[in-house]
Amino acid sequence: MEKVVLKDETEIVICDGAAENCITVPFTDESEVAGITENFTQQNLEEFKIYNASGVLCTTITNKKVKSYTTNLEEKTVTFNLEDVSKLENRVTELEATQEMQDEAIMELAEMAVE
Repeated sequence: MEKVVLKDETEIVICDGAAENCITVPFTDESEVAGITENFTQQNLEEFKIYNASGVLCTTITNKKVKSYTTNLEEKTVTFNLEDVSKLENRVTELEATQEMQDEAIMELAEMAVE
């Protein structure tokens, strides 16, 4: 079987034939589904790698997010449909992080000024 290595280095076994926008993950018990889906965050999909069954790197994929996913209990698989993250979405995320840092710095300065 192939595997995907997410940005946080989590390795997940996947069904053969993964594509850039579609990854299918097998599971043995229904209780595993929540753990599998929790790993497919937008942050983890900023960059991930797909390796073939021999352990050879097939591709590195960047800037994806989960569009939807489907759980098939009969086949015991979870299929993730991925889509590109737009440049606008990336920029908004960067701005939010910058704003948060600025807010913290302002609060620290305000506290120092009060003392």
